[in-house]
Amino acid sequence: MVRRRRSIIVTATLVIASLSAPSAFAAPDPVAGDVNLDGHVDAVDVQLVINAALSVPVASDTDVDFDAAHATNAIDVQLVINAALGIVIDRDRDGLADIAEANLGVNPDVKDTDGGGVDDGVEVLVDHTNPLNPADDQGFVAPTADFTAVPTSGAFPLDVQFTDTSTPGTSPITSWAWVFGDGGASTAQDPLHTYTEQGTYNVQLTVHTSGGQDTITKYSYINVTQPAQPQVLWISPQDGFWDDPANWSTGQVPKASELAIVDLPSQNITVTVRKPTTLYNAQIKEALTITSAGTLVESGQATVDSTFTITGGGTLQVDGAGATFTANGSVLLQNHRINVRNGGLASFPTLTTFTYDASDNHTLFDISGTGSHLDLSHLTSFNFDDGFSSTIAATISVSSSGHLDLSALTTVTVGTNHHFEFDVNTGGTISADLLQSSSGLVVTTTSGSSLNLPGITSVSNVGVSGTGDLTLPNATAAEQLSISISGGSFGAGLLTSIANGSITLNGTAAATLPSLSTLTDTSIALENSASLALPALTSMSSVTGNTLYLSGISASFTADSLTSLTNVVLQVRSGAHLTLPATAFTWSYNVNPPTTLDASGSGSQITLPNLTGLTFDGGSSADITMYVSAGDNGALNLPELVNVTLGTNHKYELDAGSGGSISADKLVTNNGLKLWTGSDSTLTLPGLTNLSSVSISGTGHLVLPSVTAGDGLSVSINGGSVSADGLASISNGSLTVYGTATMTLPVLASLTGTSIDVENSASLSLPSLTSITATTGKTLYLSNSAAFTAASLSSVTNLVLQVRSGAVLTLPISSYNWTINSDAVPFDSSGSGSQLRLPSLTHVTFDAGVASDITLLVSATNGAHIDAAALNSVTLGTNHHVNITADGAGSHIAITALTPLPANVTSAGTNGGTIL
Repeated sequence: MVRRRRSIIVTATLVIASLSAPSAFAAPDPVAGDVNLDGHVDAVDVQLVINAALSVPVASDTDVDFDAAHATNAIDVQLVINAALGIVIDRDRDGLADIAEANLGVNPDVKDTDGGGVDDGVEVLVDHTNPLNPADDQGFVAPTADFTAVPTSGAFPLDVQFTDTSTPGTSPITSWAWVFGDGGASTAQDPLHTYTEQGTYNVQLTVHTSGGQDTITKYSYINVTQPAQPQVLWISPQDGFWDDPANWSTGQVPKASELAIVDLPSQNITVTVRKPTTLYNAQIKEALTITSAGTLVESGQATVDSTFTITGGGTLQVDGAGATFTANGSVLLQNHRINVRNGGLASFPTLTTFTYDASDNHTLFDISGTGSHLDLSHLTSFNFDDGFSSTIAATISVSSSGHLDLSALTTVTVGTNHHFEFDVNTGGTISADLLQSSSGLVVTTTSGSSLNLPGITSVSNVGVSGTGDLTLPNATAAEQLSISISGGSFGAGLLTSIANGSITLNGTAAATLPSLSTLTDTSIALENSASLALPALTSMSSVTGNTLYLSGISASFTADSLTSLTNVVLQVRSGAHLTLPATAFTWSYNVNPPTTLDASGSGSQITLPNLTGLTFDGGSSADITMYVSAGDNGALNLPELVNVTLGTNHKYELDAGSGGSISADKLVTNNGLKLWTGSDSTLTLPGLTNLSSVSISGTGHLVLPSVTAGDGLSVSINGGSVSADGLASISNGSLTVYGTATMTLPVLASLTGTSIDVENSASLSLPSLTSITATTGKTLYLSNSAAFTAASLSSVTNLVLQVRSGAVLTLPISSYNWTINSDAVPFDSSGSGSQLRLPSLTHVTFDAGVASDITLLVSATNGAHIDAAALNSVTLGTNHHVNITADGAGSHIAITALTPLPANVTSAGTNGGTIL
């Protein structure tokens, strides 16, 4: 087949004349060809008129086709010129019009027969108002390209001599451009070209003259075949090994330059590859087997027309561009390895099913390299089950733009704990549109690769990982779906539910599951710039406490329809923001969970703007604490939270740590509440009015502006402060303040059944406190530089007063009562510099109201002091005794007003101690 393209060139360089528009004329035949205005004529002002009814605008440097055979006079082809422009010819392209050159005597052969100042050729071509005599016609005729070649077929390397047979037209041919079809080219007139590879090639020639150009293409013109090869024949009439020279007609194993032929139709033999062997060009009509130690590398072209078997871990490798291996007979694959590399092709047209029953992990099919192709297009099913429950993976790998055709595969059956893996890397592709089985499937993709499995409608026990793209466009439900991708995407537009799975997205990975409405027992982790959108999700629940985890300021999770969270741990890290519209959060799992709501790290935020209630009920009486935390400058926002429902012995803790903040202004539930604040954090709970069984600890600041009473209140702060300006009473609790902590309760008037412990440099101020009534074992303890002030305190009952490590405790009480039926040390000062000062104490009552033998001790030891100089009255119950002891150098007790000592009251100074 020959295709020709011809053109006439009109070059405009200088306006020297004006031509009037032509009148109507008869339409010519359909036209084809090229007129090239070459950018020198304004496209707005020039148009090619083909017939009276049709005008075609001509842009600069734009070709307009017409048939040069019709360009013989002005009637057939015209250029209509704007009155302000003209046409000139510059054949030698020196920038001067030919007519101007003629006038100057430079180019006298340019003809202007009628003296009109326009080249005759131009007049003939474009001015029908002044057609010249045909004998004077100087119009251009384009060249006609053509060529011959000798030889046009043969084996490579094939030397072909090309000969130009083109006709030049008006002007001589000035250049030749050859394209040989194999990537080669030439500008010679009669080139010699060598073809080095098998194939059928098109050849093109373009010739140029000053008046135009022409191109001819001859299709399938050169046919190059492989050179004839010497044949080496299998001569053994029985089974044998490929590598045994005695089996071959030349006494040597076939070489790369030879064609190996195994064809003994009457013998039915089997040829075995038992060790690493390179197979070149071969025609094998008998059975071929690769055994456990065998590796067959095919680098030429081979066909096996009888049974082909790979067994015991044997390997077939087809390697190199042009390398092909085709098994036309029956195929038996047993614990096999098939590798296709670097543009090779392997085809198994009869293979429809096979079973892999080995007990090790390995790659069944591995296709790598541009053009590499494994054709398993007739395979409909394979079974992967060795009968054991060990974890085994069989991998199918396609990489570096290789391709695997599994277009007929519908079913994969796997054994217990077995997996089959599609590993698609670096532009590799797998065609498996009909695959329906998903149980045991593992998919790995890398950047630039994608896998689409439209046949899978129900996902079961599937793992997805990598940095590429996986699409399951028709999947509607998933059980045990594990997604772990770093970059790339996962798409499943019809998927409505996932159960017992996990979704981990990292890097720039993105997934949108527009139909997913239910997540059950499925963890989610999003890191860095990963994003997951679940616009239809309404509930997320778990039995054992799955996690929704976000990390990184660009990580994004959206679920605008989510209303319910059950046994789900929310964790946010590294500046991520998580906002969920859920109205209910429930924890019903009977174990101590991790922190259920946890925002940690600078800028990290969890916001539940619609959540009004939390339920923490494990359904038993187990002691379970649920933690709600914001730490390390994180923030937890619960603006509408009012109530917390707890099971028996359950507690919940609001934990604002290390600069963290928790917003829960409407919270009113206090029973079972624990509050913890970290360094530089402030927790304000204006909705709380009563503290019942509440525990407070930490090193930060807690503000309870509306609290009035505390029953079972336990405070233990190490640094920071507690502010509760409306708290009037505490019962059955404890106040422990140490480190540099400060605590001021300005209206607290009554303490009942409550211990007080102030240590280190801490301070506790209770300016309105008037009485303290304690129960067994309750203590007011002061140590080191701690300060306790209660300027209005007048009465203390059953509270042990202990001073240690140089602390000074001064109480303005006037009376002290002990009514507990047990021995005790109600006044106890120990350590150098330790002082218990009771300057206003005048009366002490030690009376348990029973006749039990009770001994009470007033003790100053190791250089400590007790000052009760105003004490003048002691009331003792029946069989009650008081021993006043100052033991150790510097220790002393001042009871100067208690003279004489009442009955059953004794005093003694020992080891340098004194009683004053």
